[in-house]
Amino acid sequence: MGQVSIGRSEALLLGPGHEGVNAELAARLHQDSGTLHYHLVHLTCSFRPCDDTPTQSAVLSVALKQSGAPDLPQPVVWSMTPRKLATPVTRRRTVSLTPNVTLVPELLELGPAVEKTTEYEKDMWHVVAVGEGEAIAEWHFKTTPAVELLGMHHLVLITRSAVARTGCSVHLGLAAKRRERLIVLIPYRADIPPNERVITLSAGASA
Repeated sequence: MGQVSIGRSEALLLGPGHEGVNAELAARLHQDSGTLHYHLVHLTCSFRPCDDTPTQSAVLSVALKQSGAPDLPQPVVWSMTPRKLATPVTRRRTVSLTPNVTLVPELLELGPAVEKTTEYEKDMWHVVAVGEGEAIAEWHFKTTPAVELLGMHHLVLITRSAVARTGCSVHLGLAAKRRERLIVLIPYRADIPPNERVITLSAGASA
């Protein structure tokens, strides 16, 4: 209970003059003014330490839902931050070449075995976002040898929805797997209170 949780969640209607809006998004805000709304949504999820049953992986999902008016453009996740968090890890690959012949040994002098080692870097990800441009998106978290799944994660997404009198909202879901004492991964789903599970995208004054 409480090992994995969702904290602060809030949405802000964006306008061209909002601080932090880049040139590309500002141009879209001007272009789509009057037909589409863009909301900045802040999310926070926490993974609390537990030595006996540590969290090994988790998925935070967001689903955009718009009531009524099926002829309107469907809401989508316009962008997600972070898209990916990873740790570069150096790996080594060794290849051994040993002569293998079936001739009479005393008639052939075999050379020594050849061994070659190469090093390369590989990104070991611990946070990955998927679903940009779709109505359902997810952040995937996992523990790696370099990074434990602990502490708070601040996540940001921008949504795009139709300007209409129909309501649009973000529905949150959080599932995780933790390692039990028997070295077994057990899946869990967080019980999120309704006031935290659904974020209403307001059509009020933009920033």
